[in-house]
Amino acid sequence: MRYLGEGRTIEYIVIHHSEGFFGSLDFFDQLHRERGFPESKSGHHMGYHACVLNGYTSFEDLDGKKYRKDVDGKLVIAREDDERGAHVHGLNSKSLGIGLVGKFDHLLPSIFQLNTLLDQVFKWVKKYDVKTENILGHYEAQALPGRSYVPTDRRKTCPGAELNMCWIREQIQRMMR
Repeated sequence: MRYLGEGRTIEYIVIHHSEGFFGSLDFFDQLHRERGFPESKSGHHMGYHACVLNGYTSFEDLDGKKYRKDVDGKLVIAREDDERGAHVHGLNSKSLGIGLVGKFDHLLPSIFQLNTLLDQVFKWVKKYDVKTENILGHYEAQALPGRSYVPTDRRKTCPGAELNMCWIREQIQRMMR
């Protein structure tokens, strides 16, 4: 763990999915602004510190089957690491959040998204000395001891049932060797 000031020590990295099939920084920024998420130093309202795009940035791209390889796996930054996120209630002051564009309850992220995700999580793990067991899916973060109870029908699967968090942690462990 490394202290970043203002009572902020990074202990966790929390992974999310957007639950939608397209998106961009502007798109998510607008959604989060409408929901009242706090503004970051850079003027964004997206709650995650970073987001990994897929090949579809808009409904028009998706509807027209216009896959954009140039944005598949692209990392966009919405908040600086030293800023409190707005992505997991109760852990925002001691975590970094990263989202992947997609709905991974039935599909897998692209290989480009996975590579970018692993690369960014690995950088954060090394930089802030985060334990690999503290790399969590949003649903795992909700279930940490001491957290308020979430009724079964309101629990999230985020980052999706198909994105295996054990596999993610294993990959980061391998990268550490």
